[in-house]
Amino acid sequence: MQDKKLQISCLTGSIIADDGTANVQSRAIIESFFESGEFLDRWRATTKEMHANHPDLNSMLDEIPSANALCPTKMLGGMISGDNCPAAMKTRNNLADHIVELGKEKGYSGDELKIYTGNCHQHVRNVWVGAVCKMINRKLTQLLNHDLGVSLHICGSNVTF
Repeated sequence: MQDKKLQISCLTGSIIADDGTANVQSRAIIESFFESGEFLDRWRATTKEMHANHPDLNSMLDEIPSANALCPTKMLGGMISGDNCPAAMKTRNNLADHIVELGKEKGYSGDELKIYTGNCHQHVRNVWVGAVCKMINRKLTQLLNHDLGVSLHICGSNVTF
């Protein structure tokens, strides 16, 4: 039997936006910070209500972060990394812009309003290495076909006749 006061706090780490546009996705990420902050405030209030007479109530409440602890402006001075496809880059840049705007609204200025962006090295490597492998494959196929006088097809590390 499930207690009606207890809820699952996290089903998934995914943020599902209303559509796939970069602007809507970046706004959904920002909104998730505030929604999660509201959840923390409700959790604190429920804990306070459920354990009002507990001798360690204050230390219990200290273990639950406040909504302010989840402000996206904490990312200022940090880095957002993502895929290197154009849509992901636009989402990342929009997210950085939204965070800077929130920082301005909170009174940050000058050098405090920096956020760095970068491409995921795994994705960059896959794109670069993939392109290099294709080029080497074409060149080796041409050279071997010419030198050996047979039609070869090189596929990765396998050679087929």
